[in-house]
Amino acid sequence: SRLYVRKGKGYKERYVPMSEGVMHELKTYIDYARPMLLANRSAGRETEAALFLTERGNPIKKDGIYFAFKRLLERSG
Repeated sequence: SRLYVRKGKGYKERYVPMSEGVMHELKTYIDYARPMLLANRSAGRETEAALFLTERGNPIKKDGIYFAFKRLLERSG
């Protein structure tokens, strides 16, 4: 399977190969988890176009992803 990325690095369009398992998990996140995260946003804020959101419903920033991976790496040894 391939995922179409509309605005990737440098605003380039591309297709990214993904396993069926990863594609299933991404679809589950989009269908179930992401709407719950958007519901956590403060009233009056418009819907974000960002795919990945924080627990508060805000877009995850580059630094946030970096630190999350760093924590996972430390935990995994």
